[in-house]
Amino acid sequence: MTETESGYLAIVMIVAIVFSSRLAGYLLGSRISADGPVRKLFDVLPGCAIAAVIAPVIVRAGPVEIGALLVASCLLWLTSNIGLALASGLLLLIAGSHLMAGL
Repeated sequence: MTETESGYLAIVMIVAIVFSSRLAGYLLGSRISADGPVRKLFDVLPGCAIAAVIAPVIVRAGPVEIGALLVASCLLWLTSNIGLALASGLLLLIAGSHLMAGL
């Protein structure tokens, strides 16, 4: 198999996996009762996914990253404005990295 063929095969496999997982979620999701234990599990999955992505970053984070995360978290908690929290955290992260690079 050539490199081009293996690239095309990889793309086809990714499309098939994504499509089949979304189709399965759609078909199985309609069978889950609104009050069942599986529904409660699905309700907490987004938070678990975010924690799984953020936890390794926090472990390796420096003072600038921790500060940006704390500011963004506090603003999100106080204002419930995701855009404001995200923008302030990113601005603090960018400014802090530039200041630390100059030292």
